[in-house]
Amino acid sequence: MIFQTCGSDRKWVLKLTNWKEDTISECVSINPKRELKKNDVAKYVSMADITANQKSVTYYVERKFYGGSKFQNGDTLLARISPCLENGKTAYVDFLKNGEIAWGSTEFIVLSGKDGKSINEFVYYLAKSSALRNVAIRSMSGTSGRQRVQEKVFANEKITIPPLPEQHSIAKILSDFDARIDLNRQMNKTLEEMAQTIFKHWFVDFEFLDEKGRSYKSSGGKMVESELGEIPEGWEVTSLAELHDSKSDCVITGPFGSNLHSADYRNTGVPLILVKHVKNGQIVGSDMPLVGVHKFPEMNRYLLNYGDIVFTRVAVVGESAIIRDRNTAWMISGQMLRVRADKTKINPQYLAQVFKQSLFIDMVNGYAVGSTRPSLNTKLLLSFRFVAPPIDMQKKFSQMVEKLFSKYEYNLNENDNITQLRGSLLPKLMSGKIRVN
Repeated sequence: MIFQTCGSDRKWVLKLTNWKEDTISECVSINPKRELKKNDVAKYVSMADITANQKSVTYYVERKFYGGSKFQNGDTLLARISPCLENGKTAYVDFLKNGEIAWGSTEFIVLSGKDGKSINEFVYYLAKSSALRNVAIRSMSGTSGRQRVQEKVFANEKITIPPLPEQHSIAKILSDFDARIDLNRQMNKTLEEMAQTIFKHWFVDFEFLDEKGRSYKSSGGKMVESELGEIPEGWEVTSLAELHDSKSDCVITGPFGSNLHSADYRNTGVPLILVKHVKNGQIVGSDMPLVGVHKFPEMNRYLLNYGDIVFTRVAVVGESAIIRDRNTAWMISGQMLRVRADKTKINPQYLAQVFKQSLFIDMVNGYAVGSTRPSLNTKLLLSFRFVAPPIDMQKKFSQMVEKLFSKYEYNLNENDNITQLRGSLLPKLMSGKIRVN
């Protein structure tokens, strides 16, 4: 594959002579016909399930179709509403079976390749580029904060695209970056599962190695009765309330509430974590609002430190993630709870795994039953009872899984670097400033 960088505008124009300018609707299929009957059960994707920096859809539910966007493998989902469009919410559909149709939010525009004009994967990267996104933004209308793309205006705007062979080359380069990012995400999922497997073997099945190198419970290690069933001798059942002298610092609720939308709190440097940003044990999303902590020194109390655990507490209850990045400053919103472990009494890595166990999940789910807007409060979290082994054993577990999470952090950092490189190449490839053959 040959890269050519076009220096002067004159050379650039000459090199683009085989690119074609036409309306978007002539270059790309917009909301192509896909068949679903009312009340058919099919996979459903909401706007909240789309992440700006992630190509594929990784989460969906199944529900009866009653109306909305319809799509199949190879289609691109482009947000049509503000601020999701400006924030870059776009996804490539590749999680369905052959011939399967799924559906989603009415706020998606569905795009796909057009015979003889464009290919599916190129259309996805085109939708990620300013070449098409800026056109979509210009076509928006409506009240401030709730503007939507006018599809007829959008369809008649003009864009310039390369011939099909060059589209294939561009898509191949960019998709290779995304494939590596996805591989690292899958590796991190496996690392998480390995940590949970070790935790279960040691602290649920009680098969940690004793001083003679034998599996404790199966080799006859002494067990004693507790309120949570049999546990090894010397262990205890405890709660966060019993482990911390300062309960107000152990578990706190984030600030703001209605003030979140105040201009005084926005558009400076510290990202604010909302419920939608905590998913599958990770903090994800490039659309976090920014908080002016320097204007309000009291807000420093809500900054997150390495080893803190955050919980979603409103609407979606009990999703959690441990802060593993030592270099990124985050804050929690009023939708979140933060747990800061007293490291002399409880190890954060151990505690993070406790909160992923069925005992905690069942408690949260039971609390949420019958509520239209469930909420996980500080008192409930402080009172949760769990098994605590000796701190030395917790530290030993932490040291073991820390090796896994070192690789986890390496993968995260690599993904950040790949994302930046892909982001710098994308506009140049889509504008023809870099040509590939």
